Amino acid sequence: MIDENESRIGPSMVITGEVESKSRVAIAGKLEGSFSGPDLLVEETGQLIGLVCGKKIECFGRIEGKVFTKSLDLRSAGCQVGTCETQTLTVEPGAVLDCVLQSGTFKDRVPASNIVKITQSK
Repeated sequence: MIDENESRIGPSMVITGEVESKSRVAIAGKLEGSFSGPDLLVEETGQLIGLVCGKKIECFGRIEGKVFTKSLDLRSAGCQVGTCETQTLTVEPGAVLDCVLQSGTFKDRVPASNIVKITQSK
């Protein structure tokens, strides 16, 4: 369900470039590039290829690339390939996690250029 503060990339959409948001973004289509924002939902049909920086990421689809987050929830249909730096990781049975994984302090690990974007998002 989409609330009034949520943006959505629909299943028929392909976006190439940077997506920056101050509210939740749901991806049902494909994003090739980068995402920066507080809350990301990758739906079962969704694909994100590139750099992901966010406080909370929930993945039912596919993420391929570098992920920097406080919390990653990889659901049973989800797949994350690449690298992931997170404080909290949840992987449901059936999910695919094929990455270099590092846990630690979120701000210490995020590239400096993305810290301001993430911490200012509310």
